[in-house]
Amino acid sequence: MLNKRADKAAVFAGWREMNDYMRENKLEAVATQLAPNSVRVPKSPVEAVAPSEEKRAQKAAADKAREGKPQDS
Repeated sequence: MLNKRADKAAVFAGWREMNDYMRENKLEAVATQLAPNSVRVPKSPVEAVAPSEEKRAQKAAADKAREGKPQDS
């Protein structure tokens, strides 16, 4: 499971609801798009919570763009 904090019963209920919807509407299943190494597991609890430098830079650039200020390169 990708989200270890998710309640298994809720995940199953959601899957079942979607399965019923797809059967009723005769929709075909779509193959997963996840690559084997695309899910990155944090090495420590701090890493899981603390944003990376790249994410901070992206957020700062987005904030500047919203304010109409030119971005630094």
